[in-house]
Amino acid sequence: MEDMADYLNSATGNVAIFDATNTTKHRRRILIDFCQKKRLRCFFIESVCDDQAIIDSNVTDVKNQIKKESKSAQMPVRRKKNCIL
Repeated sequence: MEDMADYLNSATGNVAIFDATNTTKHRRRILIDFCQKKRLRCFFIESVCDDQAIIDSNVTDVKNQIKKESKSAQMPVRRKKNCIL
């Protein structure tokens, strides 16, 4: 969020999109409070999808990404263990 504020307060920044899952009142409140402190205007754009095939695909993609990131994070540990053993 700080990067977003810095960009908007620079001479080149006019619009920024903070792409995140701000689906709870608490998370939105954090973003609103941050923007108010930085004297930035804030609004939320929502999209709704009721196509079950797209929803299923998105859930699968997220699960696969989490698995990939988890494996990637474990690789350096495995390499170190292999060097020690």
